[in-house]
Amino acid sequence: MGRFVSRGALLLCVALGACEGDVHKQIHGHIYVVVNRDDALVAPAVQSLVARQTQILPQVETALHTARPVGRLRLLEVLSRVRHTETVPLLRHFALFDADPRVRTLAESTLKTWQASEASPLATAADVSLRWLGAKRALGLGPLVREE
Repeated sequence: MGRFVSRGALLLCVALGACEGDVHKQIHGHIYVVVNRDDALVAPAVQSLVARQTQILPQVETALHTARPVGRLRLLEVLSRVRHTETVPLLRHFALFDADPRVRTLAESTLKTWQASEASPLATAADVSLRWLGAKRALGLGPLVREE
């Protein structure tokens, strides 16, 4: 009896998997709008991404590595509104290595804003990341150059 799965349990598992796939498709669609469009669809897409919080991070990270600077700026704005410690490593990476100075500045200023906020795990993570940034820059590490 333990080796067999009821038809209802199997259908439930399949349905839950299908729902998860739909969520990832929706996230991908919203990221596409945020990165590539410049119209009235951007604001609702941003709101939807922010509402999903850390669920968006894997797909946002992938998009950050392939988007043009304007798209990266918009995605960093989304991350700044998520306000979660899991976003800190992404912001730290782009604050140090992004080829576009606007992207580096936005990532670092977001970390500084969080560092200055009231004591919280987010403020602590931002503080640690900013100290890490300073140490890496002191070693001469900095932006990666992209060929356009």
